[in-house]
Amino acid sequence: MQITVDVSRRLHPTRPLLTGTDMPWIYGSEGMMDSEGRLREAMMARARERSPPVIRYMGGEPVRGFRWRQGVGPLAQRPVVKPDANQPAQRILFGTQEFLETCEALGSVPLIEVNMYEGQEADLARETADWVRYANTSALRSRRTGKVRRRCATGSSATSPMCATRAAPMAGPIRSFFDRLSSHDG
Repeated sequence: MQITVDVSRRLHPTRPLLTGTDMPWIYGSEGMMDSEGRLREAMMARARERSPPVIRYMGGEPVRGFRWRQGVGPLAQRPVVKPDANQPAQRILFGTQEFLETCEALGSVPLIEVNMYEGQEADLARETADWVRYANTSALRSRRTGKVRRRCATGSSATSPMCATRAAPMAGPIRSFFDRLSSHDG
């Protein structure tokens, strides 16, 4: 079998929200940030060149064991955590605030992947609802622009937080989980 890709021929437009990239929290989002928690301009320039319409926060396996509260607040006060048996213990430099600010800087829609691997469904639903609430509060101010983040709504701009959430793949009974999540009031 032979597969040929003809990049000069466009069959139809791609839906922008179906394409994008991942930004995990590990290693300061794999080098996007330095050890002081600052975005590296050379990496941001490369990301701007690619102009991803959507950026997914977690990016697959790093969601396992992730607790979003460990990645908020001043960097020096964040705990050192061990992502999994194959990764070294590290501080979460690239947390929710940093992720949303990166999306804001790139004009990308944030897509946050939630941990559905470990824990009881009710606890996971509560943690997810708390995360959405945190990301949509008026207290979450962009350190980049000083602007208060708006709640996400239909037709909202790409800089609105939590425009989408997604369950991690292979997560089990996702539909029943999200049915309960949508009715959970915290």
